[in-house]
Amino acid sequence: MTQKRKTQKRKTQKNHHEELSLLLEATLNAIPDVIGIQDAHHGVIRYNTAGYRFLGLSQEEVAGRKCYELIGRTLPCEICATSLCYQTLKPARVEKYVPEMDIWLDVRAYPVIDHNGRLLRVVEHLRDITEQKKNEELIRKSLREKAALLQEIHHRVKNNLAIISSLLRLQAREIMKKDQVIHALDDSVHRINAMALIHNQLYECEPLDAIRMDDYLRKLAHGLHQVYHSECDVSILYKTEDIRLDIKTALPCGLLFNEMMTNAFRHAFSGRQKGTIRVGFSRGNKGEVVLTVRDDGIGLPEGFDPAQGGGLGFNLMRLLTEQLQGTFVVSGKSGTGFRVVFKPRNGEG
Repeated sequence: MTQKRKTQKRKTQKNHHEELSLLLEATLNAIPDVIGIQDAHHGVIRYNTAGYRFLGLSQEEVAGRKCYELIGRTLPCEICATSLCYQTLKPARVEKYVPEMDIWLDVRAYPVIDHNGRLLRVVEHLRDITEQKKNEELIRKSLREKAALLQEIHHRVKNNLAIISSLLRLQAREIMKKDQVIHALDDSVHRINAMALIHNQLYECEPLDAIRMDDYLRKLAHGLHQVYHSECDVSILYKTEDIRLDIKTALPCGLLFNEMMTNAFRHAFSGRQKGTIRVGFSRGNKGEVVLTVRDDGIGLPEGFDPAQGGGLGFNLMRLLTEQLQGTFVVSGKSGTGFRVVFKPRNGEG
């Protein structure tokens, strides 16, 4: 081979190496994750552009320093993919929290070994997974909450069945005539529907343990309206606020509202073709919840004592108010009005 050809070949090889080097450089800098090259003793040789940006340092500030020194440490990290790579001469991967930077990293290390089996370099790949870890923790927290809620629902369902059984027994004691059986069964159905609707709302709400009561009350009132609309044309006017309650408070509150509305539909508009029921659900000045139902019907019978009188419906309203640790007021002027005031549990509202 002539000297000219040898020179040309060396030039071609040099150009090829330069092109390959430029291609490698461009490839490394195009990668959005941190890519670093280290020697066999944690010494940093170089990073890609993303690496220098991640560290907030220049190439001159990084070269020759140990990787752990760049984050303010004097010794290698306790959990280190590169150290594992040194020990095993195999690729390694760890996920670790870096308190000095307050981030989570997914770190992968790949050995570069010569033909004699000697470790020359380690290529380190770092990815910031802080957001991923935060999302995973949110998912775990949500799963814990759902598991606790499922246990609570199981407990509540058992209690609801006990309530239904007790209501039916109480209702049975009051049945004296055949026509009372129909009303008694209707009342039981409405109470069961009120409890069932609570659970339906529970599955639809977010977070799962906060029931939006204004929406629930409207749906419950609509269901009762559909049952009683043929007896009288009743308009329902709402003045409600977005108040969230958990199931322990929402259930007695819903049953109370069911009894109030049933009483109004069944007794307030006897002999009339039209009537109005006003529903209020709001927050008081001291944070208490105020539930009101007022009709413009015939009012309470003369001599009726709201504190002692009434059938099962009134007794239930008084008992449910006690369960809520609230106050129950009935007025019989210009129609009948019910007003219950109670304090929500911690975290509700």
